[in-house]
Amino acid sequence: KPETSLDPDTYSKSSHNGKQWKRLRNLPNLLHTNGLEWRLWRYGELVAMAHLPVSSLTKFKGAIAAPPELDTVLSSFLSWTPTPITTVTRLVDTIAPLAALLREEVLESLKANRRNAKATGREENSYPFIGLKRDWRASLYPNATDEEFADGFAQTVVFALVIALSDGMDFNNIQLRDIAEGLQSKHSLLGRSLDLLTEHIKGSTVGLVLETIIRTLSATDWRAISGGNQDVYLHLYEHFLNTYDPALRKKSGSYYTPTEVVAAMTRLTDQALQKYLSIPEGLSADSVAVIDPAMGTGTYGLSIVQHVAAQAEKYGPGAVADAVTSVAKRLYGIELQSGPFSVAELRLSQAIQEFGGQLPENGMHL
Repeated sequence: KPETSLDPDTYSKSSHNGKQWKRLRNLPNLLHTNGLEWRLWRYGELVAMAHLPVSSLTKFKGAIAAPPELDTVLSSFLSWTPTPITTVTRLVDTIAPLAALLREEVLESLKANRRNAKATGREENSYPFIGLKRDWRASLYPNATDEEFADGFAQTVVFALVIALSDGMDFNNIQLRDIAEGLQSKHSLLGRSLDLLTEHIKGSTVGLVLETIIRTLSATDWRAISGGNQDVYLHLYEHFLNTYDPALRKKSGSYYTPTEVVAAMTRLTDQALQKYLSIPEGLSADSVAVIDPAMGTGTYGLSIVQHVAAQAEKYGPGAVADAVTSVAKRLYGIELQSGPFSVAELRLSQAIQEFGGQLPENGMHL
């Protein structure tokens, strides 16, 4: 029997209810009832309520006499449409709580899979989320805990969807499989990851959360958000992590070097190559590889591409395209978190193509 209130003070009485409240308050449209009290919540804020008198259920003949407020609550719930998203701040405020909700649902699904496996005697890896975690550990994170897998799942899926939006995909009347296939042409790793992570979750609570996320993001105006400015991606993830999980940001050291500092470091590195290592072409030389072991959102790699393009400008547009194509093959980046990785891949691939360059045949070395 549900609680009659989603008030945090009520839910703090037990750890289980506290966790339930944290999950429920992230939903953009929630109708909560115990049969008598009906409450409509939007992201944890109470927006409407109605009370059905006990007498209307115990002393009636024919139809139940419902108060007008109940009709208002139900109509508002059923006619909900996503709030338009036209700024980075609004996008972060929308996706961060939904990503947190998705993470919690994945964690709960893992626990449910284990309980069912124990009760039925079936092999644990035959259950979808345990199998996914096994594959995740085998290919990416050998020592990943349940919490780390759930976090990786949530960040990968949510940022794959954001990248799909930035590519101009229409989220109205679209399935996850279609989004994954659409991503694979330009962002193969993200597309494959989205397809793998969401292949067997239809009908689960995680699948329902994903449907909610897609529906909510369908109101996104990416042109208004980006304004043609690539820096939007840098600010997007930095603000996202601070809202999604400040403790994770601190633990992972996710703090980003200002672009002005990165540009200065790029120039100094180019000068050092020329002056001290006898490489006249500096970062533009085919013999120079650049490796970023903590890539974040790709700011250093992007600075290298921009610097090499600027150095080639004096020789004409064709030279710029060739120089950028060359440096794309010599750029390597490593990132532990899938959210910033997604942003880095997008920023670098877009920059290379905008300068007229070609991406490596087998994809970027990220």
